[in-house]
Amino acid sequence: MFVRIFVGLALILYPLLVYLGIKVFEPKAIGIGLIVLLVIRQLALKKHLKSETINPVPITLGALLLALLGVAFNSLSWFLFYPALVSFIFLILFLVTLKKPPNMIERFAIAMGQPSSKELSSYTFKVTLVWCLFFILNMMISLYVTLYETLELWTLYNGLLSYCVMGVIFLLEYLVRPKTNVSRE
Repeated sequence: MFVRIFVGLALILYPLLVYLGIKVFEPKAIGIGLIVLLVIRQLALKKHLKSETINPVPITLGALLLALLGVAFNSLSWFLFYPALVSFIFLILFLVTLKKPPNMIERFAIAMGQPSSKELSSYTFKVTLVWCLFFILNMMISLYVTLYETLELWTLYNGLLSYCVMGVIFLLEYLVRPKTNVSRE
């Protein structure tokens, strides 16, 4: 459990770790560290994969590919695409569930003990759409700061501002939810 928390925290703090790491290490060293973190994460999650709402394998494979490219070319630029890649993969995962119910937010609700219902499905479909829009915008902004802005702005957006926007979406959804018939009891 400690390993999962440690590795999860390291991946959440990824932009800050890249920013600070590049001041001390070569990109190759950062890539090797990322590969080690990803392998540890995958091994720690292996026994829990069937119970996970979101399968972490696509994100892990994408991150491994970027890390291997960063190591092979000893280039920081490959590591900067990780946040955009994560948004892209989440977008695909969420979009797929809109066609193959239950949708992603409904899966989360059911996993948290919410009984399945037609009202829940309708409400969570709309919330899943909102998250899809967020992932599109987040991916586009992340790609923009990766390609055209400084490492400092990349770190600020991917390591703080995008998380703030996610927090606002969670908060707004929480405030709207009691006005629907799907509030938790």
